Amino acid sequence: MLNDKHWFGDVVAGAGFGILSTELAYWLYPKINNLLGGKQEKSQMMIMPYYQKGNAGIGLIKNF
Repeated sequence: MLNDKHWFGDVVAGAGFGILSTELAYWLYPKINNLLGGKQEKSQMMIMPYYQKGNAGIGLIKNF
């Protein structure tokens, strides 16, 4: 907003999207972790998007 690049509505919408996506992640993570066999205490899972040299994808790491 300082350099006339964004309107106030853009900033509010971006903040709302960030807050809602974080809440959704906190709600979905336990369900997905249990679905993929994470019932053990030391079980961990990480899902991450990646983009490298024009290729995009999703990485999944699961420790049992």
